[in-house]
Amino acid sequence: MENPIKINGIVLDHKQNKQRTKRKIIRLLLFLLMLWLIISLYFYRQHLLTVKSIPLNENIQVGDTKIYLRELSLVDFERKQFDYGHLPWYAEFGNRLPQFLRLPYHSAVFSIVTFYSSPYTFDDTYGKAALSGYYLSPALSLDARVLPETVDIWLAGTYEVGYLGGTLTNHSENSNLHFFQIRGNNVPLDVKELYIMINDKVNNKNYKIPIKLDWETKTYTFFNPCPVFWQESDPVVKVQEFITLNEKDKTPKLAQLILSDRLKAFPWQHTKHEYWQLPYKDRVSYQATYQGQHDVITVTLTFGEDKENSFKGVAEQTFYLIDHQGSWKIIDVSPVRKV
Repeated sequence: MENPIKINGIVLDHKQNKQRTKRKIIRLLLFLLMLWLIISLYFYRQHLLTVKSIPLNENIQVGDTKIYLRELSLVDFERKQFDYGHLPWYAEFGNRLPQFLRLPYHSAVFSIVTFYSSPYTFDDTYGKAALSGYYLSPALSLDARVLPETVDIWLAGTYEVGYLGGTLTNHSENSNLHFFQIRGNNVPLDVKELYIMINDKVNNKNYKIPIKLDWETKTYTFFNPCPVFWQESDPVVKVQEFITLNEKDKTPKLAQLILSDRLKAFPWQHTKHEYWQLPYKDRVSYQATYQGQHDVITVTLTFGEDKENSFKGVAEQTFYLIDHQGSWKIIDVSPVRKV
């Protein structure tokens, strides 16, 4: 049995000292864990975003262009501008890494840094409204125009006072389909009246469309971020959803993506092939009519492989969709064809 050591009459018990040290370390670790949790909770709340939205189903014909308004949203936050001219040290360090390490490094580091930051400013009184939709031009276009020159669209409140805030656009190369978002700044968060104002320059007409303000509220977080404005209107997103569910053999959910009138005759056999394992590129186009349906959008998938810094397609398949009451529905899918 180990005898205790005495120094100046004080008994030193190594076993007790070890236990005290162990308890102190545990307390310190628990304190640090609690501190980390509190800090993480604070920054988690910095990414807690509330979006009020109203689905729309307004269609406008202006000359030979068809414009579709699909959603109005209102938010109380704005993302802070990132200064790309003065990159932080960790970004500069990442740019000096070997090429194969840059992407994983930037992905990991920027995710952590973004989470532990306050990237938004909030306003309790005024917010930003956004009117999202798309338009179909009569011919293929390389021009990423915001809106056709034949029409002006903006948001207005009481007494037709306009809320101006610029316009964003997204456009696939060589496509008929143009996505847009018209923004309005300084909109009261408790706004009582909102109108869509349209100036049709072809027919020299003005329209004032009142909006019934029955808001739907959604909450987004760092782990469930707000979708990009054009995603809700993009038929490619609907096709990607179809592919994901098809791979998981989720037939009941797949049926919800298809126009109900076409379910019985839908060619499910065309979706069973080996090319789903390959990477693919998509191409969006407009088709005036198809199988008795008007204003059909086609999404053509080209399956292939990246070889020598170029994509080589080996097969193609086309999905046909229509805008049914503000939501994309698949009406047909072609057989796979080799290219």
